[in-house]
Amino acid sequence: MALTLDEIVIKLKGRAPKFNFEQRLEHLKNVDHIYEIVAGDKELSSWNILDLVKPDVIVLGYDQRELQKDLLKHTKEKWLNIKIIVAPPFEPEKYHSSIINK
Repeated sequence: MALTLDEIVIKLKGRAPKFNFEQRLEHLKNVDHIYEIVAGDKELSSWNILDLVKPDVIVLGYDQRELQKDLLKHTKEKWLNIKIIVAPPFEPEKYHSSIINK
């Protein structure tokens, strides 16, 4: 799993993440089925992480449409055969950030 650096989250979302990189890393270390966690790219849209990890599948969140477009463009240009999946929202009426952050 590639974990996005705080400075990249700020560039993508225009704000810092609720939990910093180290806090998110510690939380993910306790999640079943995550066997390896690496820091994501230091430069937005560089996709260097793909050369390091060499994934077969990438799962993006349902709200990452712009990231998906950029990733699709990159994989086509580099002739990479990576399956890209967009995960559906999980119980958005209960877990959407606008609800949780109230």
